[in-house]
Amino acid sequence: MKLRSRIVRLMPLLVGLALLLPFGAAARQSSETSEKVDVHKISVEQLRQKLARNESVIIVDVRGSDYDTSDSKIKGAVRIQPSQLESRLAELPRDQQIVTYCACPTDGGSVSAARVLIQHGYKDVVALRGGWKSWVQAGGEVESK
Repeated sequence: MKLRSRIVRLMPLLVGLALLLPFGAAARQSSETSEKVDVHKISVEQLRQKLARNESVIIVDVRGSDYDTSDSKIKGAVRIQPSQLESRLAELPRDQQIVTYCACPTDGGSVSAARVLIQHGYKDVVALRGGWKSWVQAGGEVESK
């Protein structure tokens, strides 16, 4: 009799936990999915060729503090601070290729920004391999901020 009364008392707790399990799994899956979004990279030379052919490309500068200490940016680039990217999505067209770049040695900032865009439905998003430093070293066109 004692076992039955314990089970009856625990039943609401067990049912509640059972109802929450799918939500926990969905949150974990969402987090795992965001980390697994495949971001392709474009080389400096490929981007230079696209620009030389006047292809429609939107370049997004997502550099962190390096932006603040720099006097220039890639010619034609739009500056969006990483923390503002989601709130400024409406400024970016969905029908053009978007190239993100940063100054991180591993392209981490540009890859993260590209993932955000992809997760919000942008289809043609790539990160610039080598970012700002590679662009400057290759003699890519820059302009004042």
